[in-house]
Amino acid sequence: MSKKLTLHGLQLLVFAALLAVDQYTKWLVLAAERRGAAMPFWSLGGVLDIIVTRNHGAAFGMLQGGGIFFLIIAIIAAAVIGFILGKGYVKNPWGVWGMILIAAGALGNAVDRILHGYVVDMVRLLFINFAIFNAADVFISAGAGMMFIYLFFYYEKERGKKT
Repeated sequence: MSKKLTLHGLQLLVFAALLAVDQYTKWLVLAAERRGAAMPFWSLGGVLDIIVTRNHGAAFGMLQGGGIFFLIIAIIAAAVIGFILGKGYVKNPWGVWGMILIAAGALGNAVDRILHGYVVDMVRLLFINFAIFNAADVFISAGAGMMFIYLFFYYEKERGKKT
């Protein structure tokens, strides 16, 4: 088995695991809600609560009602990322794993839009006034941070290596 094929397999496995974690956490809170569990379902004293909210918009509840638009954008973004990674255009780990995190988060929220017509958010921070979010949002944010590092510190070096 070639090294490239093994690496792509690992990337696909991590992508699938991230997607599964996102969907499983959403399933857990929706199942708890269906059973009539009191909110918050779980609390980490003064730090965060786990509750259920339905987001029909984008990040931070902006652009409510734009579900189809966001669904299409997420699918296109994930396809473009898959193409870029599949062709090996980005080799630096900061860029590769950043893209994988973004794709997993985008598709995690896209799956919600397909299954429910909204995105399931559940993590509410109590120590600051911040939007309620989910695992997919964390993946997108972490991936964007990694892409920032890649673009500002490694992109030019990697581009210079191409022949």
